[in-house]
Amino acid sequence: TLQKSLAAMFTQANVLNINIDDSLDIANNIKNNISNAQPLDLTGCDLKDILYFIDNNVPVITQISQGKYVLLTGYNATKIYYYDGAGNATLNVSQNALQEEISDEGSCFITYRIVK
Repeated sequence: TLQKSLAAMFTQANVLNINIDDSLDIANNIKNNISNAQPLDLTGCDLKDILYFIDNNVPVITQISQGKYVLLTGYNATKIYYYDGAGNATLNVSQNALQEEISDEGSCFITYRIVK
Protein backbone atom coordinates (compact mmCIF):
# COMPACT_ATOMS: atom_id res chain seq x y z
CA THR A 1 0.00 0.00 0.00
CA LEU A 2 1.05 3.59 -0.44
CA GLN A 3 0.92 4.35 3.29
CA LYS A 4 3.20 1.42 4.14
CA SER A 5 5.61 2.34 1.34
CA LEU A 6 5.77 5.92 2.65
CA ALA A 7 6.27 4.68 6.22
CA ALA A 8 9.11 2.42 5.07
CA MET A 9 10.69 5.32 3.15
CA PHE A 10 10.50 7.56 6.21
CA THR A 11 11.90 4.84 8.47
CA GLN A 12 14.85 4.40 6.13
CA ALA A 13 15.38 8.19 6.31
CA ASN A 14 15.50 7.91 10.13
CA VAL A 15 12.27 9.84 10.69
CA LEU A 16 11.26 9.32 14.32
CA ASN A 17 7.76 10.78 14.30
CA ILE A 18 6.11 9.57 11.12
CA ASN A 19 2.91 11.41 10.24
CA ILE A 20 1.26 10.29 7.00
CA ASP A 21 -1.70 12.42 5.98
CA ASP A 22 -3.98 10.57 3.56
CA SER A 23 -5.35 13.88 2.31
CA LEU A 24 -1.91 14.86 0.96
CA ASP A 25 -0.15 13.56 -2.13
CA ILE A 26 3.14 11.67 -1.97
CA ALA A 27 5.30 14.77 -2.48
CA ASN A 28 3.70 16.72 0.36
CA ASN A 29 3.93 13.74 2.71
CA ILE A 30 7.65 13.55 1.92
CA LYS A 31 8.07 17.30 2.59
CA ASN A 32 6.18 17.02 5.88
CA ASN A 33 8.18 14.06 7.18
CA ILE A 34 11.78 14.32 5.93
CA SER A 35 13.70 17.45 6.92
CA ASN A 36 15.08 19.44 3.99
CA ALA A 37 13.64 16.97 1.46
CA GLN A 38 12.83 18.07 -2.06
CA PRO A 39 10.39 15.55 -3.57
CA LEU A 40 11.22 14.43 -7.09
CA ASP A 41 8.57 13.19 -9.50
CA LEU A 42 10.49 11.02 -11.94
CA THR A 43 7.45 9.75 -13.80
CA GLY A 44 8.34 8.58 -17.28
CA CYS A 45 11.96 7.79 -16.46
CA ASP A 46 13.44 4.43 -17.29
CA LEU A 47 14.08 2.02 -14.44
CA LYS A 48 17.83 2.15 -15.21
CA ASP A 49 17.79 5.90 -14.45
CA ILE A 50 16.12 5.30 -11.08
CA LEU A 51 18.95 3.03 -9.95
CA TYR A 52 21.07 6.14 -9.28
CA PHE A 53 18.87 7.02 -6.29
CA ILE A 54 18.78 3.48 -4.95
CA ASP A 55 22.57 3.30 -5.32
CA ASN A 56 22.76 6.40 -3.10
CA ASN A 57 20.54 4.82 -0.40
CA VAL A 58 17.49 6.85 -1.36
CA PRO A 59 14.50 4.57 -1.85
CA VAL A 60 11.99 5.16 -4.64
CA ILE A 61 8.23 4.63 -4.55
CA THR A 62 6.69 3.17 -7.69
CA GLN A 63 3.23 2.01 -8.71
CA ILE A 64 3.23 -1.57 -9.98
CA SER A 65 -0.51 -1.95 -10.50
CA GLN A 66 -3.68 0.05 -9.97
CA GLY A 67 -3.52 1.22 -6.36
CA LYS A 68 -0.49 -0.93 -5.46
CA TYR A 69 2.73 0.83 -4.57
CA VAL A 70 6.08 -0.61 -3.52
CA LEU A 71 9.33 0.87 -2.27
CA LEU A 72 12.39 0.09 -4.39
CA THR A 73 15.30 -0.41 -1.99
CA GLY A 74 18.15 -2.23 -3.72
CA TYR A 75 19.37 -3.97 -6.84
CA ASN A 76 22.06 -6.13 -8.37
CA ALA A 77 22.96 -6.91 -11.99
CA THR A 78 19.66 -8.67 -12.71
CA LYS A 79 17.21 -8.08 -9.84
CA ILE A 80 15.44 -5.25 -8.05
CA TYR A 81 14.64 -5.56 -4.35
CA TYR A 82 11.51 -3.90 -3.04
CA TYR A 83 9.38 -3.61 0.05
CA ASP A 84 5.79 -4.71 -0.50
CA GLY A 85 3.70 -3.22 2.28
CA ALA A 86 0.66 -5.32 1.40
CA GLY A 87 2.55 -8.48 2.31
CA ASN A 88 4.92 -6.76 4.74
CA ALA A 89 7.85 -8.41 2.97
CA THR A 90 10.97 -7.56 1.02
CA LEU A 91 10.87 -9.29 -2.34
CA ASN A 92 12.85 -9.29 -5.56
CA VAL A 93 12.01 -9.44 -9.23
CA SER A 94 14.05 -9.31 -12.41
CA GLN A 95 14.74 -5.79 -13.64
CA ASN A 96 13.15 -6.62 -17.00
CA ALA A 97 9.94 -7.94 -15.40
CA LEU A 98 9.63 -4.87 -13.18
CA GLN A 99 10.26 -2.53 -16.12
CA GLU A 100 7.39 -4.15 -18.02
CA GLU A 101 5.09 -4.02 -15.00
CA ILE A 102 5.70 -0.37 -14.20
CA SER A 103 5.56 0.65 -17.87
CA ASP A 104 1.95 -0.55 -17.88
CA GLU A 105 1.29 1.94 -15.04
CA GLY A 106 3.05 4.89 -16.71
CA SER A 107 6.49 4.46 -15.11
CA CYS A 108 5.54 6.44 -12.01
CA PHE A 109 8.51 7.04 -9.68
CA ILE A 110 8.64 9.34 -6.67
CA THR A 111 11.71 9.93 -4.53
CA TYR A 112 13.52 12.87 -2.93
CA ARG A 113 16.83 14.60 -2.48
CA ILE A 114 18.07 16.49 0.54
CA VAL A 115 18.56 20.21 -0.01
CA LYS A 116 21.07 21.84 2.31
